[in-house]
Amino acid sequence: MNATGVPAPAPVANSQTAGIAEELAAINREQASTVSGGVIFRNRNGEDGLSNLTDIEAPMEGRIKAGNGHVIIRATPVTLDAGSASSDPKTLARFGAGTSTNANTVGNDFGSQTGTGVGLSLGYENRNFQGDVGTTPLGFRETNIVGGLQYQNAITDKVSYSLAIARRAITDSLLSYAGARDSGQGLEWGGVTSTGARADLGWDDGTSGVYANLAYQYLDGHHVETNNAVKGGGGIYTRVFKDADQTLTIGANTTLMHYNKNLSYFTYGQGGYFSPQQYVILNFPVEYMGRSGPFSYDVKGSIGVQHYRQDASNYFPTDSTRQNTASGSTLNPDTGAVYPGQSKTGVSYSLSGTGEYQLAPQLAVGATASFGNAYQYREWLTAVYVRYTIGQRLGVAQPAFPPQAFSSPYLSLSN
Repeated sequence: MNATGVPAPAPVANSQTAGIAEELAAINREQASTVSGGVIFRNRNGEDGLSNLTDIEAPMEGRIKAGNGHVIIRATPVTLDAGSASSDPKTLARFGAGTSTNANTVGNDFGSQTGTGVGLSLGYENRNFQGDVGTTPLGFRETNIVGGLQYQNAITDKVSYSLAIARRAITDSLLSYAGARDSGQGLEWGGVTSTGARADLGWDDGTSGVYANLAYQYLDGHHVETNNAVKGGGGIYTRVFKDADQTLTIGANTTLMHYNKNLSYFTYGQGGYFSPQQYVILNFPVEYMGRSGPFSYDVKGSIGVQHYRQDASNYFPTDSTRQNTASGSTLNPDTGAVYPGQSKTGVSYSLSGTGEYQLAPQLAVGATASFGNAYQYREWLTAVYVRYTIGQRLGVAQPAFPPQAFSSPYLSLSN
């Protein structure tokens, strides 16, 4: 499923000549090894020193043909910066130890809120199976083992399914991704991972389709309160126009989620990730993809409405002593050192585009950009990448359709 919620199109009928060329190009890609690299810049709008995040990643990947699939080796340098917190006492009270050491004083001695590291992973995939194991970037304050297994297959020529288990990093903020530090109090916490399972089921007749998914997650991190989540969704779509070189798809989809606890904040014990007790979104996505000569492109957009509700949450959910001390402070912006519950309804939107150009039979370059406000964040991302193919047969190279955007293993472009 792509970023707008419309599954990737099924193959469409082509002319005999185009079909032969397409088949040769697909076989060629399956048989070849590739080396890819790129640079990704992501910004998540938020409060400096807390929820704000600038994320620069430079993933490198080698896909080595092995049997009927590929061994995949990845290395991903990552640099994160949350900015510097304001010196306003009511801001400082909502990070790290806050007022839990002295109810009447708070200082900006947190130190730099940055993270730098290199993530490593090793995997294998073929048409039905994907598996990988690796680490979140080594050099971060908190490092975790991550990985996953996925199996996908067809029940009939129209019905397909996939089953997956995985442990992945939560990249909502510097706190959840790399871990944060309150230098003045010697506190480190964060580095949250999600461990769980997901099932997907879809029906597609080549023109229209229906799909549904269900997932369960267990979330934990270093000195962070544990959490559980249940997520589900589904949608419909139809390809209103398609031929060998272009496809226009429209649809409607919904996503629902429930977290047991609200751990969205940045004091010690909080997780720094969006965790509503109720979340519902209804989207109407549109996708247009095409190719012209050596250039292929994919443009997606969606508009909809989203609603979420979050329960009240203690400043220090894992430490009753700190909570009791902080609850008496007049410096806290929230009475009793409790983040208040909230409920919001608003417009959701997203826009993204990817373009890839086949410079030569063995060399492709591409770029992607996206912007949206899913959940409670406004985020934009840009990336450029290059892919070199080893073992490409000259004379049958075609641009991938749709373009195969290259990304960091921590920042999927297809969720």
